[in-house]
Amino acid sequence: MEAVFLVWPFAVADGATAAVAALTGAGAGVVFLSSAAVRDVPGHGPVSPGRPDAGLEAAIARSGVPYTFLRPHGFMANTLRWAAEIRASGTVRGFAGGAGTTLADERDIAAVAVQALTGPGHDGARYDLTGPASPTRAEQVRIIGEAISRPVRWE
Repeated sequence: MEAVFLVWPFAVADGATAAVAALTGAGAGVVFLSSAAVRDVPGHGPVSPGRPDAGLEAAIARSGVPYTFLRPHGFMANTLRWAAEIRASGTVRGFAGGAGTTLADERDIAAVAVQALTGPGHDGARYDLTGPASPTRAEQVRIIGEAISRPVRWE
């Protein structure tokens, strides 16, 4: 095994140290699907209040193996959570409809991960992954409506 792709499925870091040690013990490189919530703070290293991502990044970096961190801002598939509301009423209800979010297509994230796993030049990289625009939630809902040829609105 030359490299592994790590997705941490939990909202807490319990067990992360042991998992990272098991993965990196054989000297395999790690490509970690982290989060844009991680911020590199001079003198403190990576921080992500309320999320385990920074702690995992720090443990991986300390392990001494080659690593790459992928920090997507959002996944396009997250908009699927609105599907039931769209089908039922054509209205998505939520907060922060004016908040813009850069969403990345999961296929693009996967393509970056493949390059980081198999290609040279990514050791120590921290890639922020964004989409081509930052539409608001209300705009995302409108775009979904256009795609399905139905009026859909944010409330």
